[in-house]
Amino acid sequence: MRISSSRVLDRDLLLYAIWQLGVRTNSQIGEIFGMNGSEVSRRMAVLNSKAADDESIQGRLSEIKAIIAI
Repeated sequence: MRISSSRVLDRDLLLYAIWQLGVRTNSQIGEIFGMNGSEVSRRMAVLNSKAADDESIQGRLSEIKAIIAI
């Protein structure tokens, strides 16, 4: 399923949250979103690359990690 370019970051942050929990494999996460495991891995690499240059994304990733650590 294709999503609009304006929603890609939201989807990737949701993927990241599930991925960070470590309770599902990339393939299992991909099934939820209509992707395969390598696409999930690629989206995590793209998100981390974007975060390196964007403080707002870094902050959102930190918030996700903090919530998961609770």
